[in-house]
Amino acid sequence: MTRKEFLKMGVVAAGAGLAPLLMTRCSSSTTPPPSDAQRAFTSTSVNAHTHTVTLDKVDVQTPPGAGVSGNTSSSSGHVHTFAVTQGQLTTVMGGGSVTITTGSSATGGAHTHDVTLTKWF
Repeated sequence: MTRKEFLKMGVVAAGAGLAPLLMTRCSSSTTPPPSDAQRAFTSTSVNAHTHTVTLDKVDVQTPPGAGVSGNTSSSSGHVHTFAVTQGQLTTVMGGGSVTITTGSSATGGAHTHDVTLTKWF
């Protein structure tokens, strides 16, 4: 057996010995890696509760002409509407912060929440 054949066989054997260990390490992970594709921003606390507004990264990177609107998370039995303009999304993309005010809800007394949006990626 030549030196080259001996070394080649040793590398193959070592690789075969590591393969089960590497496969065990990969397959034992049950938690996917964190994603920055979305971010939930928590509102101010009003009437002893908060809501979250979730933005998609793509909407911050390429703000839609109509902006983004939707509902907050549900809390204390209700949601609020929210809207973020294209200009506000552009400000966030540029590294600035923007505070929006949600629509009003009559549940638990008429109230709104403020949510501050910042770039997270």
